[in-house]
Amino acid sequence: MYYDYAAIVGDHARGMELELKMSFWDHLEELRRRTIYCLVTVFGIAIFCFIFGLKSADIGGIKVYYPFPELYDNINTQIFNMIRNDLIRDPRIQLIPIGIADPVIVQLEISLFLGILFGMPMIVYQFGKFVSPGLYPHERAILIKTAFPATFLFALGCGFAYYIIIPFTIDFLYGFAFAMDVQPFLSLESFISFVIIFLIAYGLVFELPIVMVGLTRLGTVSAEFWAENWRYAFVAMVIFGAIVTPDGSGITQLIVAMPMMVLYVIGYIISKRVQKG
Repeated sequence: MYYDYAAIVGDHARGMELELKMSFWDHLEELRRRTIYCLVTVFGIAIFCFIFGLKSADIGGIKVYYPFPELYDNINTQIFNMIRNDLIRDPRIQLIPIGIADPVIVQLEISLFLGILFGMPMIVYQFGKFVSPGLYPHERAILIKTAFPATFLFALGCGFAYYIIIPFTIDFLYGFAFAMDVQPFLSLESFISFVIIFLIAYGLVFELPIVMVGLTRLGTVSAEFWAENWRYAFVAMVIFGAIVTPDGSGITQLIVAMPMMVLYVIGYIISKRVQKG
């Protein structure tokens, strides 16, 4: 890939000149302003999901969904019922509220998660606007080119966790309870926290190839570095799995770490091709 380095240096020098004109407080004010945009978006979506439900109407043979004010059967409740039906496949597993406030806490957690999920385009846009003045032109180009693949991989990771990993993990771990002939109970709050943590964790895990290829494309890290340090990377993956998984069995942390290792190999292969090209 060819870059006009004279133009790059000139653009960076102008960017540095602009940076010097901005004081620390100017940067802080810019960060505060863009953070407010993100928070307003996230909490706006979260509040909407808390006070509105989705109802359907048949218009010309086509089912159309529309929001309707509903405190109890709101979007959060509908999402929770969908998650419960999709992920808890064995009817012997009973969901129960441990504390009187558990249902409300679950509602708030789902609201916040939906706010972050659907507010992600605004978050990414504001982050890009904040960091772009300090980037080289080719770095901005790489940032733009990786936006769609990063979004796609995050969604793919969430889907992989939702349809494969989480149901398998629940069935596998509670299989021991069934074998011991005991009634398994699962609290509402721990269940939804488990699901949200796994969705976010796998969404981030699937970003690993993008990070590796991006660093190699920028010339920060060579492809050989990924090959030489795979053992340290695996240890870091196991530690990451221990941090994001809620149980201490060690099984779920390996369930997180093993796909990461596969993604690491994929990232290395693509990085090697990018470096040669």
